[in-house]
Amino acid sequence: MGGPVVLWALCLPSRSSPGPSIRCFSVAWPSKAWRRIGEFQYVSYFVSVTSKQSIQASFTEALATNATPLWWLASYNLTNVWDDEALDDQDLDGRLTWEEHIAGTIPTNGADFFAVTDVMPGASQGDHVVFWTSATGRLYRLDVATNLVGSPSWVNVVSNVSGTSFIMNYTNLNTTGRSTFYCARVRLS
Repeated sequence: MGGPVVLWALCLPSRSSPGPSIRCFSVAWPSKAWRRIGEFQYVSYFVSVTSKQSIQASFTEALATNATPLWWLASYNLTNVWDDEALDDQDLDGRLTWEEHIAGTIPTNGADFFAVTDVMPGASQGDHVVFWTSATGRLYRLDVATNLVGSPSWVNVVSNVSGTSFIMNYTNLNTTGRSTFYCARVRLS
C-alpha cells in the first residue's frame, strides 16, 4: 500500500548554464521536511543534454515512526506531528496508532481494534474454537500457552492465515485437562 509520492515534474530549457541543459522541477508529497497537508517539497536539478537521454528516478514511501505511512495517517486527519501521531492512542482503545495501521483498524474509532473476540468449545470434547478480528492485507498467527506465570512458553498452532475483513476462527484440537491461553498476532502481508 502506498500513497502518491510524486505529483508532477516540469522540465524547462535552462538559460543559466552554457551548453544544452534542461532544468527540472519536481514536486513531491508527502515529505519528511514538511508536516502539514498541502505543503510540498520542491526539488530542482540540472541535467546536461547532449543526445537523447532518459532520467530514472526512485521514490520511497514517506514514513513516520514504526513504518507508519504518512498517507495513512493523513487519511485519518492525523497530520500534526507525524511521529507523535503514530505513537499516540487517538481513540483510547489501548492500541497505539502505528499498531492500528498494522492491524488494519481505524485509529480514531475506539470500538475498532484487533483482539481475540471469543473462545468457545469445539465439536469434540477438549476442542476450542478461537475467534479474532481480521483485515485484508494482513497475516495472522495463533499461539497457545498452558501457563501465564513467569515467562509463558507460547507454541504456534497456526500461522500465515490471510485476513478477510471478517471475524476469523480456528479450531484447536484436543486441549482436554489443561488450562489454555491464546494469543493472536498480526503482521502486514
